Amino acid sequence: MNIDSGYDIKAHKPAPYILTSPRLWLGHEYIIAMNKSVWESLSESDRQAFIRAADSSYKVLGGIMDESFAWQVKTLSEDGSTVRLMTDDEVSYWEHATNYEAVQDKWIDGDAQAAEVLKTLRRLINN
Repeated sequence: MNIDSGYDIKAHKPAPYILTSPRLWLGHEYIIAMNKSVWESLSESDRQAFIRAADSSYKVLGGIMDESFAWQVKTLSEDGSTVRLMTDDEVSYWEHATNYEAVQDKWIDGDAQAAEVLKTLRRLINN
């Protein structure tokens, strides 16, 4: 689970050994979504305003979320938990061991639009 969700429900109390990584925390990704017909009904200038707002928010929120992750790790440690940050190799191992991309591909099988959205999300997450 995300480190913040675990902290909120006090999962660290019965399970004080935490293995985490900022690469596994999706706190940086906030999806702005709306009905396709609503999006298409917007003027081009309104669509561009949404895109600019998202870009601006991501730039500001990214740093805030980095600070929040560091604070949470520190707070969990101070509260008696043993927190270890995963190495990049460990994260890569779990990414491949779970075969999650194949599962995602199965979910969207035959849906070209969903495939394009997933491709974009994967690119964003990997950046």
